[in-house]
Amino acid sequence: MELQQATLNTLYNDLLQKNRDVVAKTSELSGLRLNRNNILYHPETGIVALALDAKNYSKSIFGASTPQYKQISGIPFKTVKV
Repeated sequence: MELQQATLNTLYNDLLQKNRDVVAKTSELSGLRLNRNNILYHPETGIVALALDAKNYSKSIFGASTPQYKQISGIPFKTVKV
């Protein structure tokens, strides 16, 4: 590739368009992450909250020392502050 005005303009325009594409995708990615965090970590309806409720329910039904509860008690679920 030679350093000519036309070549440099083409490279500049190509990089400018790629930068604009990244900015647009970054905004889309941010929205998708917010949706994901809501699905996973919502304090009442999120998957983590429901899983922890299910574990507590199993513990109350079967007891903490039963094989049924021990099967699920080791599955880690962590609430992440977002």
